Amino acid sequence: MHGLILAGGVGSRLSADGVAEPKALVPVGGRPQLLRLCDTLDALGCDTITCMVRAGVPAESLVSGRATLRVISCSTPSSLHTLALAFEALPPGPVFCTMVDTVMSWSDWLAVWTAWESAMSRGVEVLLAVAAPPQRDPQALHVRADAAGRVEVIGDDAFGSPLATAGVYGFAPLVRPLAARALEAGISRMRGFLAALSAGERSIQAVRVARALDVDRREDLEEANAWAPVVGP
Repeated sequence: MHGLILAGGVGSRLSADGVAEPKALVPVGGRPQLLRLCDTLDALGCDTITCMVRAGVPAESLVSGRATLRVISCSTPSSLHTLALAFEALPPGPVFCTMVDTVMSWSDWLAVWTAWESAMSRGVEVLLAVAAPPQRDPQALHVRADAAGRVEVIGDDAFGSPLATAGVYGFAPLVRPLAARALEAGISRMRGFLAALSAGERSIQAVRVARALDVDRREDLEEANAWAPVVGP
């Protein structure tokens, strides 16, 4: 299993709120978020960990020293471009992916990891961690799933659903080439890619987590630091 951290964004909303650090290096619970996520993926059991980090962010020295970890500098225009670039760079195999601004408790990380291992054995192609969307996030990507967690719709047609993506995904090997194809088709954002996968009747499974924070603004960061969940065993 290849662990993947997407940290190619510029963190413009945090910067606008006066947060000086790049999003990947913002401290949560006293530790840079990128380092916390590397430790989490390592503890879960990823065979390799790849960090896609915005060019100019000094992340290499922060997470170096792990034989199975590498940092790839990128200047991609969207999360989907970053994902497609990562899929090309990763060795063959399934991927356990997280956005760099995702904060969850260790128990929820473990639940998503276990669900992805089980889902792969049943031929599921994509796994989504989902949670109740924060009221202050009008851009939440809503997900509608049936009682068994099988995803029916992702995106605008699921608006009003009590669930939204939580920023953690599992991707089977056969899904990886579809990211580049989506770009070729004119889809430019991760949310569009996920919506297209659901519209294409791919086998997508949702696993609900108790709580997930998306650190986009200063108030998100303050909430995450007040919560300061344990992210390791």
